[in-house]
Amino acid sequence: MAAPTISAAQAIGEYLQSPDDLMKIPAFRNKLEKEKASIDIRVKGGVKEQLSVTSESLRKLFSTRDNVQAIKDEMVTVDRMCSDPQNVVSTFDQISRVCQFYLAPLVILINQFQGIHSPQKLPTNRGYGQ
Repeated sequence: MAAPTISAAQAIGEYLQSPDDLMKIPAFRNKLEKEKASIDIRVKGGVKEQLSVTSESLRKLFSTRDNVQAIKDEMVTVDRMCSDPQNVVSTFDQISRVCQFYLAPLVILINQFQGIHSPQKLPTNRGYGQ
């Protein structure tokens, strides 16, 4: 259970119960100032620690954001490169024409050979070079 809280006036009233206790006021004041200084030091230390932790966390968060953005940029670059091979292969049009020139007769030749041994034929156009 928590200790009951008392007001400052009640605490002073309990401390100063007789006229002779008035002589204790400077000592009581010094005691309270020391307690306050101790509490202030602990609070400043706690605030400094929390500020340090928060600052470090923000630094990590910004670093992570930069890393995520760099990954996104790289993924866009890779996607762009993979989406159209003409952008990457400088001789793509030549390769495409060669494929069209040699592949179509090759497919016809394969169909003729397969027709000799089985009724199943390959399609004459597989989309090469289109």
